[in-house]
This record gives sequence, C-alpha cells and structure tokens, in this order.
Amino acid sequence: MKHTTLVPVFVLLMIFGAPVLGTPLAAGLMPRDALARSNQAAIRRADEVAKHWEWVTEKWTGDDRPFARVRNKIDAIFASKANMSPIIAAFQGTALANPKNALDQFQWVYACYRQSGGRWSDKISFDDIQKLLYAMTEADQPHCYNYARLQFLLTPGYQQVAPLAKRLLKLTPNDIDVQFSSMMPLALSDNADSNAEALKIADNLFASHGNNVSFLFAHAVIYDVVGLGEKNIGYCRTSIKELRQCMSQMKASDPRIDRANMYINYMETWIKDHPWS
Repeated sequence: MKHTTLVPVFVLLMIFGAPVLGTPLAAGLMPRDALARSNQAAIRRADEVAKHWEWVTEKWTGDDRPFARVRNKIDAIFASKANMSPIIAAFQGTALANPKNALDQFQWVYACYRQSGGRWSDKISFDDIQKLLYAMTEADQPHCYNYARLQFLLTPGYQQVAPLAKRLLKLTPNDIDVQFSSMMPLALSDNADSNAEALKIADNLFASHGNNVSFLFAHAVIYDVVGLGEKNIGYCRTSIKELRQCMSQMKASDPRIDRANMYINYMETWIKDHPWS
C-alpha cells in the first residue's frame, strides 16, 4: 500500500527544492560543471535530511536517570496544581542561558508540554512546537529514553518516526501520550501491519476517551488516512460521520473545524471520483 500525503511531500520540497536536479531533463539544460555542483549539493542536502532523523533510531547509551528525575519532579508540580507560569519562566531562563545543556532544555520543554495539556489538547501551536524542538535539537544530545520520548511527542506525525513509535509502544504500551502520538506515523506507513496498529490504537483511545472531542477527532482523522490509503469506503464513511459529529461539538472559533471540512470535502470528492466507491 502506498499513501500520498501533502505534508511529507511539502516538507521534502522545502528541503530538497524543485525541480530535482540530476534528471535527464536537467542534464540537457545545464553545463556539465554546473550539473556536477548541483548533484553534490543534492547529496549534501540528502545527508542533512538523514542526519535530521538519526535520533529516531539511535541507541540509548546515555544516563537517563537525571531526565527521569526531572520528569517526575515536573509531574509532581503539576499534580500539586501550583501556578506554573513563574516556574516555566524560570525554566526558560535557565534553558536559554545554557542552550547546549540537554537537561536544562528538557526541563523547560517538558514543563511546556505538560502545561499545554498534551498533543490532544490542541492548545500548543505549531510555531511553539518548532521552537521547543529546535531547543532540544541544538543541545548536546544525551542519547537516552526520556529525551527521545519528549522529542517524539512534539514531532509532527511524519512517517519517518514510525520506527520510534513502535519502539516506544513496545517499551511502554500503556503510555497514553505515546499512543496518541504514534497513530499518525503508523497510519502513514506503507506497511499494512502498521496501519492496522494505528487503527487499533485509535479504537482503544476512542473507547476509553470517546467523550473527549479531541480523541474523537483523532479517531476520525486516522480512519481518513488509512481509509484513503487502503481504498476502504467504510473507513472513509466512518471518518466523515465522526468529523461532522466533532464539528457539532466544537466552538465556532475552533481551528479544527476548517480542517474537518477540508478532510470531508477531500474524502467525498475521492469517493465520487474513484471506482472503488
């Protein structure tokens, strides 16, 4: 099965540029030395992309204990219902003063993640996520479980992180944050077993949190992605029904309403235009 999705393609275009150089057409239009330079630049960009995802499959050889202690400390602070604004501001000041210190970045970023309510809350903006991820990426990498987990939770659901999703699910199968963030990478995977696992996670989370519109929305989107990928009319109709249900429960200002309309329109057009409907 092969998925076509706008997000990864857009990202690749942003990284690699277009048109792709080194094709027969490009070769016919460019001098030999210019073509050689372009091919070398393309190789460098490809290496940069590969390096960008190294953390997904890295071995956890570092000491995770300091990060586990910080995570437990922040969880305890949240459990006490303390005012987090001055605490996070202090964490941020320490992190910005020590950009290479991974533990300082982890402390700040994890507190921000907890303050946001998690990925399903839809309260943390894409721009904020990128800033937090950049802070983690620029620090000296500790190569440990808790650091990789937090990076994974903040990373948009690109299929490149599917191997880490499977690793984390195997290690901590009851981690609801990992479950939620694993659905999209697995749904976008070109592997039928991964797609089935995404649906299973979506069904389980929906069964236990179906009264939460964010979990209903996630369930609908996963059925959209897998339904289109597998050309399954039943999945698509389930998604359309649930997206409309979500829209009826959301506030008029909720940005997910526009996304829901986009998904519905795309699926309805796809169903109409393809013979498998």
